[in-house]
Amino acid sequence: MAGKSAPRLPRELTECGQAKDGRPIFPGDVFLILSGRLTTPYPKQKSEKYASWWLIENAVAEARARGDSFNARGFGAVQALRTGELAQSDRDGMLMYLFGQQPVVPRSLMWDDGLVRY
Repeated sequence: MAGKSAPRLPRELTECGQAKDGRPIFPGDVFLILSGRLTTPYPKQKSEKYASWWLIENAVAEARARGDSFNARGFGAVQALRTGELAQSDRDGMLMYLFGQQPVVPRSLMWDDGLVRY
């Protein structure tokens, strides 16, 4: 097929947000999350706010996929600064969660019906 390029293989990021292969991050790049899932494609827009939204969306999606409502709520409440950047602690926490180390998700004592089980 003319004009179609081969799909890119997923890349890996360090917990610091650097590509493990040393190359720059390009729009459309997809990264392998620690759990084995893939991120959404990296945004095409160059503004820092889009990169921040991308990180928040992927951290929330990963936490939900793992059943980690505690971190999903925390990541979902993060707001970018006026510059579009994230606070360093928010950025570091989400990068660590996605690409560094994921905490064990404890089973909830609440069942879907709202009753506590022991």
